[in-house]
Amino acid sequence: MTYAEVILPLPLYSTFTYSIPDNLQSAIGVGFRVLVPFGRKKFYTGIVTMLHNQRPGNYEVKDIVAVLDNDSILRHPQMKFWQWISDYYLCPVGEVYKAAVPAGMKVESETRVSANPDFIDTDGSMTERETVVYDMLLAKERLTPAEIAKATGYKSVETVVARLIDKEAVFVTEKIVDNYRPKTEVCVALRAEKGDNKTVEDFFSKVKQAKKQEAALLAYLDLSGWMKRNATPKEVTKDALIKRAEVSLPIINAM
Repeated sequence: MTYAEVILPLPLYSTFTYSIPDNLQSAIGVGFRVLVPFGRKKFYTGIVTMLHNQRPGNYEVKDIVAVLDNDSILRHPQMKFWQWISDYYLCPVGEVYKAAVPAGMKVESETRVSANPDFIDTDGSMTERETVVYDMLLAKERLTPAEIAKATGYKSVETVVARLIDKEAVFVTEKIVDNYRPKTEVCVALRAEKGDNKTVEDFFSKVKQAKKQEAALLAYLDLSGWMKRNATPKEVTKDALIKRAEVSLPIINAM
């Protein structure tokens, strides 16, 4: 039997040992994310730090439920650095794991359970609760443990799911949610082609009685390099224009 040491995203200093089922032996490696049970009611996404054959003797070892990556997401130098941070700052390595990726770029996951449509309870070993959850998953396709608990009213639904996983009656997958949102800036542009001086003159005629708008137009021509020969006008952000012209946003929006 092969075992994996796994870091969990919890305020804990140590790794935890999990057994690797036969069907996952060839799919797992150091630095891979894995889905593991922890306690009676929780599943967590952990990262494998080591593989070995030494079975712990003081507690029951649980199986890894699923391997979530096709390649390592954490290299050995990164693992060493995480451990150094943990030792130097006296903080749990699980907290280092949680903080290692910037919040805006962090990819979070949500465990989802689906029924195995080919499963047959040949030995009649399924309990009433397992049957209820399995039948519901057949009808609903995929649900989170929280959604199953809400629909059934079962308080220990994770235990039921774990037993169904052991019987290969259900599959566990991860829905990946990328929370990254790119920052954007609003830019302004002149509604005229480069070299169309007549249109630019018309713009100045329209704003000559509005000194702040005139100042904004002059600031735009300066920032964009509009009047420079053989040069493509540069993008100008609203913030930069407001700062250079010393006007307010409503002035720019009104133009």
